[in-house]
Amino acid sequence: MLKTKKIKNNYQKVYMSSENKNVNMIQVISGAELEELLFNNAQSAIFVVMTSAYLGDCRILLDILEELSEEVGGSVDFYNMDADDNEEYIAEKGIYQVPTMLMYSNSELVFYRQGLMSKSNLRGEIQMHAK
Repeated sequence: MLKTKKIKNNYQKVYMSSENKNVNMIQVISGAELEELLFNNAQSAIFVVMTSAYLGDCRILLDILEELSEEVGGSVDFYNMDADDNEEYIAEKGIYQVPTMLMYSNSELVFYRQGLMSKSNLRGEIQMHAK
């Protein structure tokens, strides 16, 4: 089942699995919120994708990640950072291309990739670094 919820002029898609009734979603996050999350939630596996709503590659990647968030369940928290709303933060991190994917485990960067990846390769990377 697909539900949408409007947040800061972006639509956050929320998927509910009919098998286990867990809610899986890609949450919208800012640079400051990400830094706080990394500081406070050291034990979590966190996947962040930096996108722009205007680019086709970004929309494709978000669709893939929405499917993967449903498949991997609660082992990883998924977040989307809008590059247009977080230009300063992204530039500070040295990121100049979107989409860019980052995965943190124990608050350490364990995966970094710019551009698209196939769903199967991305699933493998996420599962390798998830707890």
